[in-house]
Amino acid sequence: RETHKIAVFYVAEGQEDKHSILTNTAGSQAYEDFVSGLGWEVDLTTHCGFMGGLQRNRSTGQTTPYYATSTTEVIYHVSTRMPHDQDHNLTKKVTQNLSGKV
Repeated sequence: RETHKIAVFYVAEGQEDKHSILTNTAGSQAYEDFVSGLGWEVDLTTHCGFMGGLQRNRSTGQTTPYYATSTTEVIYHVSTRMPHDQDHNLTKKVTQNLSGKV
């Protein structure tokens, strides 16, 4: 299958710096509706499909949208669902989502 990982960030009105954007833990209702429509919700600890660099140990979140067909798999790296309790987790969000490397 062809595989893709797609980063999804929420930027609230007035947010212009990286730290404030990456520490968002939720978005507007429109954002949450958009994210919920991207695919079906999968539990990362038990997901058997393409992980795209997300981890089963919950260090990159607990759930995420996933979409698949017979030829394609897409996993979404939703920054608002990724932990940011420590500075290294913020770095992981940026690294994971922007460059695709861990």
